[in-house]
Amino acid sequence: MFLEDGRLELSNNRADRSIKPFVISRKNFRFVNTPGGAKSSAVLFSLIETAKENGLDPYRYLAWALEKASRRSMA
Repeated sequence: MFLEDGRLELSNNRADRSIKPFVISRKNFRFVNTPGGAKSSAVLFSLIETAKENGLDPYRYLAWALEKASRRSMA
């Protein structure tokens, strides 16, 4: 398929790089002992990796997202 479409990459390095933080943090996941904790961890990792993939500063993006979420909960 990649021979017909020059936009496709020949390797999966990009995908490997995007899951590397999950692999490195795997040891920390054993401390997540509740379904709620697991869901919270998954949401945070998703937000951080989405910010990085889109060229955003993860800290600033999380601050913005949490501020927007808190405003919605107050409304």
